[in-house]
Amino acid sequence: MRSQNLRTKRNSQHHDEEINLYISESFGVGITAVMLFFAVALFTHHPHDSTMFHFESDLFFIRNWGGVVGAELSVMLYHLLGAAAYFLVGALGILAYMFLLGYRQGRSWLSLLLLPVCIAAAALVVSLYSIDFVHGLPGGMIGDTLNTFLTKLFGFYGATMIGWSALWISLVLVLRVSIVRGAISLIRTVATSSVAFFFYPGSSALR
Repeated sequence: MRSQNLRTKRNSQHHDEEINLYISESFGVGITAVMLFFAVALFTHHPHDSTMFHFESDLFFIRNWGGVVGAELSVMLYHLLGAAAYFLVGALGILAYMFLLGYRQGRSWLSLLLLPVCIAAAALVVSLYSIDFVHGLPGGMIGDTLNTFLTKLFGFYGATMIGWSALWISLVLVLRVSIVRGAISLIRTVATSSVAFFFYPGSSALR
């Protein structure tokens, strides 16, 4: 009787895991579709499309591959985030990857909650260094507001440290990967290859 109860419990847990996996994959597919549409809208952005920020006499001539929605979306993202809008596309790609692989429950939902922190920190860094791809406001309205506020309180170098620290911490928590360990592993790999090349030019390390 006890073994039957355990078997029933295992079957129920297995069934719940399968359902969670399907839900996670569905979210992953949905986020992937959103990410691709955002990418298309941003990369095909045209400043002369008729949007809420610009009026053209020919309202039906939209150059953005995402149509009217893509044109409005791209101009809004550039207005709010500036060049950091591309960081949003990358962050959505990471989330889609995590959901598709089944990193459900705590990991994926925590990443979703930390996404605004990542984007805001990226916008701040972009604004601090005046990185601009669309001849607009570097970092957008969000980055410029954070830049003005933090620079006034802590100066440029203090605001820079806050921006990079917030971006680093949020990325580590979202990816669940240590950037320091990754950098150390990369340095060791490069150093090992360099040593092998110096002492053994014909070694297999270069093949």
